[in-house]
Amino acid sequence: MKNVSRYLVCALLLLTTAQVSPAQNPAKPTEKPLNRPGEDTDFQRYLNSGRVSVVAFYADWCPSCRSWAPILDAVNTSFPDMQVLFMDIGEWDTPVAKKYGVESIPHFKIYDQSARPIVEGPAAKEWLRQAIGERLEARAKGTYRLSGQPAALNVSGATRSVTTRPKSNSRTTWARVPEVATRREKIESTGPLPSVDQLIERYVDAVGGQDAAGKFTTRSAKGKVSVSTMGRGSFATYAKAPNKVVTTIELPELGVIKQGFNGAVGWSQSARTGVRPAVGAELAALKRDADFHSLLRLKANYPQLRLLGVSKIGFREAFVVEAKPRGGEAERLYFSKENGLIMRWDAVRAAMGVRTAAEIYLDDWKDVDGIKMPFTITQSFPGLSLVFTFDEVKHNVEVSDAVFNRPTTKLRAVTRR
Repeated sequence: MKNVSRYLVCALLLLTTAQVSPAQNPAKPTEKPLNRPGEDTDFQRYLNSGRVSVVAFYADWCPSCRSWAPILDAVNTSFPDMQVLFMDIGEWDTPVAKKYGVESIPHFKIYDQSARPIVEGPAAKEWLRQAIGERLEARAKGTYRLSGQPAALNVSGATRSVTTRPKSNSRTTWARVPEVATRREKIESTGPLPSVDQLIERYVDAVGGQDAAGKFTTRSAKGKVSVSTMGRGSFATYAKAPNKVVTTIELPELGVIKQGFNGAVGWSQSARTGVRPAVGAELAALKRDADFHSLLRLKANYPQLRLLGVSKIGFREAFVVEAKPRGGEAERLYFSKENGLIMRWDAVRAAMGVRTAAEIYLDDWKDVDGIKMPFTITQSFPGLSLVFTFDEVKHNVEVSDAVFNRPTTKLRAVTRR
């Protein structure tokens, strides 16, 4: 295994620097991805091309997909007899994910030069590793040619892997998202860049402006949550200006989990741990997150803001801003170069005494009462991920202050059958 890992690292370095002359590389699809996020599109028309085709199903918020991205890009650039067709699933349960049975990502479907399926699923990753390794070895020996498949691999006997979604109460969740990436994406700081003030001004305009957001004093949101290793459940959030919030998550495996801040006191509660007060860095972060207009008050919550440059999140470019709060560690905000919205938020959060890195992805922005809000929020932690999908958002609803206070009653433990 160590040798394989080492070889893959070398392969990555070689692939990203490889050059191919135009004469050896017939036209390949220029769109990347081929589809709009989550929508189905016909990739079949690209298959019968005389090349081995790798259909890669991915999502921008998936750390493992991002680790594969430079390798797949280099395959497209370096191997004239192969092509990678990218399909963005957007989120779970989208039309493209349902149609092709995508249960974990990245998910690969590999076809030969005549559009015949070779292998799919987990076995496809090993097939692809071997295909890359053999081509690199052939190139080093000067024997590389437009072969339709790795010569040493018995494609006809390859095992096809077709996964099926487990039931919602299964311990093996269908919404499996890999761990938070341990590396930072490359940041380019050369060339003309906007100022931080310009980025924030563009962002505020993109979400509807300060005046539109200022019309609201309360908010309620409800929807579904998918938790890796724990399956699916539901959530509800109530927020009240200036800085009160409470969130309740219900999962079949864990029961009810709650967290809140009433403007002064922060807390969390579960049947397993009881009620715990939030203190120190955990309390400071909860207070910032509870700010009703937090995304419009970046300068107030983060006195030190510095533009680092431009980076790629999946296949989207973003301006990266380092944000330092008054208390706690520096965070990173990724402003979409395309529309100005925040697409990702890197932070360190403390929960139950444990400090951990988090990647927070904000997607599927929709208009609600004149302001844009993300209807899908993915929070990835080491070994755990949560995907919140909003079903409804309402403003200026009646919310009692009492719901934000620290609970005085115990939660009932989950009874396992």
